[in-house]
Amino acid sequence: MPSRDTFLGIDVGTTGVKATLIDRNGKVMVQRRVEYPTFHLRPLWVEQNPWDWWRATCSAIREVTKFSEEGAGNIRGVGVSGQAPSLLGIDAEGQPLGNAFIWMDRRSEQECGELATLVGKETIQNISGNRIDPYYMLPKLLWQKKHQRDRYERAKGYVQANGWIIYRLTKKASIDISHAALTQLYHISEQRWDASLIRELGLSLDKLPDIYRCMEIVGHVTSEAASLLGLNEGIPVVAGAIDGATAPLGLKLIKPNQAFEMSGQSSGIGVILDQPVTHPNLALLKHAVDGQWILKGSMSATGGSLQWFRDQLDGRTGQVDAFSDYEKLVRTIPAGSKGLIFLPYLAGERAPLWDSHARGMFFGLQLSTDKAQLIRSIMEGTAYGLKTIQDELRNAGWFMKSLLGTGGGYFSKEWSQIKADILGTEIKVLSTDVETASLGAAYLALLCVTGGTVADLPESKIITTYVPNLDHQKIYQSGYFVFKSLYQRNKELFQAISSVDLEK
Repeated sequence: MPSRDTFLGIDVGTTGVKATLIDRNGKVMVQRRVEYPTFHLRPLWVEQNPWDWWRATCSAIREVTKFSEEGAGNIRGVGVSGQAPSLLGIDAEGQPLGNAFIWMDRRSEQECGELATLVGKETIQNISGNRIDPYYMLPKLLWQKKHQRDRYERAKGYVQANGWIIYRLTKKASIDISHAALTQLYHISEQRWDASLIRELGLSLDKLPDIYRCMEIVGHVTSEAASLLGLNEGIPVVAGAIDGATAPLGLKLIKPNQAFEMSGQSSGIGVILDQPVTHPNLALLKHAVDGQWILKGSMSATGGSLQWFRDQLDGRTGQVDAFSDYEKLVRTIPAGSKGLIFLPYLAGERAPLWDSHARGMFFGLQLSTDKAQLIRSIMEGTAYGLKTIQDELRNAGWFMKSLLGTGGGYFSKEWSQIKADILGTEIKVLSTDVETASLGAAYLALLCVTGGTVADLPESKIITTYVPNLDHQKIYQSGYFVFKSLYQRNKELFQAISSVDLEK
């Protein structure tokens, strides 16, 4: 069989690295996934070890090349995407200065308040297109400058999760435009670092890397990295993008007003735009495709809530087959979970609440409540959370007749139907056997090296369509009312118990 040119995509996700190898036609040849731990050091403090990212990346690359007929010798380009935004400083020798603060880290609430007072909420919104919140990199950076001054001073530069992998491959520090847009130090309309804001905050522009377009080559695989990974030296490495931008590219979602739901550790509903639009309760993301944007509402712990149940309550840590068992159990419980309501705020919440103090809750427990009921209420509670995002989008003028669904959550047919019922929207599920963020990263390498266009990429395959069940919708309408009321009525109490946690 004649050899084929191949292209490698790497995605540094929240729970693991995914690697995808495709051919010149965009066909997926092999995919592999390698997990790593997350460290919850204190309430709101969430970190990961960048060396874990690198070790997992090395393992994933070796696995995809091992199980590919072409092996590593025909790889012509590499693209890297990642969870975002993170805070990771590297020193003059390129060594990481401690763990990375990942997007879930919300320790910088006080810095957000100080930033609003010093600069103003509207100023940050006008510069970045987004509200002030610990989710973004800037408050994290201000926290580190105040509380870990030595790390800040020693930092030669700051890179994102994908930027760290690119640095290990090329020895060049970089940031792609989609990640830069989530730092809140990048002026989205002027397309540059905002030097005046950086000076006003007492930060150093020299610590921010050069900005690259998502399909632009940053550097080439060094001899050291090539030897370690079994790759050829000199393979071009493109800048990549945030996973929330490469996943839509992997699905070939590039047309304005296309709506999608990505389901994983976190989940969210997004709409493709051809120009930036700001919204106080949603996030504006830069698409991996030039000229395109994404308005998106993302939750913090959807798949993460079910994994929490598996690991912390069910005692089945790391057992993948637990989820198929849960699927069977959920079928035994009627819509509405017999009145049990779950709030999925196990890591605070992003859209539309933007509340670091929000907490998870089971409401309506009885002596008769069983495991199956708990699991179904988790699935319904996360779907209710998605509906609050859908409501925000509708209030802003985006009425979606259908959603394109993708991600690991769609392996569950029951969960997918629950989402369709609660959202009252038809969900067309795209192929679940392909990890789309790493696929999109591979597409970036393919298009960069070959000079192709997005129109040349393969069309996504719809494998299942979920249509809302009208009888279930009536039940969920009352459940949704209780769901929203629970947060509103307990908001101050959440803040009170959060303050107790933070004093520990």
